[in-house]
This record gives sequence, C-alpha cells and structure tokens, in this order.
Amino acid sequence: MRAERPPLERLLAIGLRMNALRGAGELHALLVDAAVELSRANRVLLVLDPHISPTPAAGGAAAQIPASASDRFERAVTLCAAIAWHFFERNAEMQFRSAEFETPLAAADKNIFAVLRHLAMAQPLPPDPEHRLLGDLAASPDLFKVIVTSQQRGSIPATLWHSSYVVFLDDLSA
Repeated sequence: MRAERPPLERLLAIGLRMNALRGAGELHALLVDAAVELSRANRVLLVLDPHISPTPAAGGAAAQIPASASDRFERAVTLCAAIAWHFFERNAEMQFRSAEFETPLAAADKNIFAVLRHLAMAQPLPPDPEHRLLGDLAASPDLFKVIVTSQQRGSIPATLWHSSYVVFLDDLSA
C-alpha cells in the first residue's frame, strides 16, 4: 500500500499527471466523446464517485475491496482533475460533486481551484450498496453529467443515461 502524501504534494502530483495526460490518446478520446455530448449542453456537472466497487470474495463470502483500489482511485482522481481543467480552459459553466463535497454551478474559473484542492485530498470510500451519490444525480436532469466511477456496468441508475456520460474505470487501461 502507498504511503499517504501530504495534500500539497498530491496536488502537485495531480498537476504533473494532468500535463502528462494531455495529448494522451485515452484522455483525448474521452474528452472528444464528452465534448460531442456537451455541444448540446451549456452546463456540466462533473462527478467523482469515490466509492470503491466491491468484488465478490471467493467462495461466496462477503464483498471485499480489491487490492488495486488505491491505484484505481488515483486514476479516477487524475482523470477528474484533467476533465475539470478541460472545462476550465473551455470557459464552461461547471458544478462538481463528490461524496460530502459540492461546488455551486458557476463559471469554471470560479471553482476550479476548489475542485482541484478537493481532489488532492480525496480518499477512496468503502462501497455504498445504495449508490446514494449516483441516485441523487437524477435530480439534476437539466445538467449534462460526466461521471467517473469504479462501479460496475449495470449499477448506474437508468434515469442518468439520457443526460450523462459515464466513465467506467474498468474500461481504462492501467
């Protein structure tokens, strides 16, 4: 397991990774797909689902957090930071939401640093079998949502699909 980094060091690491990701095919493809969807929307809600997706234990035992949970969460944080920065550069109107943290809908330049600060300190949370964060998103049908999650396909509420672009971490290469 990785040693915890101080928040400032983590923020700097996120910045370095964001710069390294610029131009990377995977991120570029995600942003192009999201940009196509965003062309019909003028406001966006970026969501980091910090709840780790459980995987069944061998022999039918209770669900457990995968050993790679920390790495997957770091990928989610890095991707969210890159996407938030993309919206900042586009002068988009953006809201950010995660468990126990939310920014208001505003010009991205008004909340980008609060989002990056939160991402620098964010930690993975245990699984939420009720998917409260994702379930609450349906209450914002007028906002286009970009959701970064480690949840499994089929666990996303059907009401989100018409107004969301969902990035499943399992679909991204390590």
